[in-house]
Amino acid sequence: MKPPLVFVSYSHDSREHAEWVREVFVNGLRSRAVDARMDVYELSYGDKIDAFMETFIEKCDHIAVVCTSDYAARAAHDLGGVGCEKQLIRRFMTAADPGQKIVPILRSGGDAAIPAFLGTRLYVDVQTDAHTDELLDQLATVLYGGQVYRAPPVAELPPWLAEKLAGGAPE
Repeated sequence: MKPPLVFVSYSHDSREHAEWVREVFVNGLRSRAVDARMDVYELSYGDKIDAFMETFIEKCDHIAVVCTSDYAARAAHDLGGVGCEKQLIRRFMTAADPGQKIVPILRSGGDAAIPAFLGTRLYVDVQTDAHTDELLDQLATVLYGGQVYRAPPVAELPPWLAEKLAGGAPE
């Protein structure tokens, strides 16, 4: 099975944030057999950033958007790389197959940090690091097309209800 290719969109809020995206999020997905990609692993000085973003967004299977207050503000005002990625992600949204996902990853800032262009998508909440490993396992499952939770099968009709529905004597 081919690993899903995931483009990771994030803002360079701080050195610590960029390190978390790289070391915890991207490397965490890669250790779970997900081909997560980010700019620092793909670009060298002098490379064209916009060409990288356009190429990877066009060929990826999924997009993970690491959301913070800074990311949301940059998206709202179409600033920098986030503004460019927003336009490319919107194009991806209109052309995506049903199995292709755009997953918000809420790192900080609460619900207000989810940019409006992402709509009401269910997000992964990693505002604390307490359950990050479990959430990365779940995200990898979803990116492979799996379902994290499955409902149990519906039970057979209980005899007491079958009798009641058949017009049997009340108890």
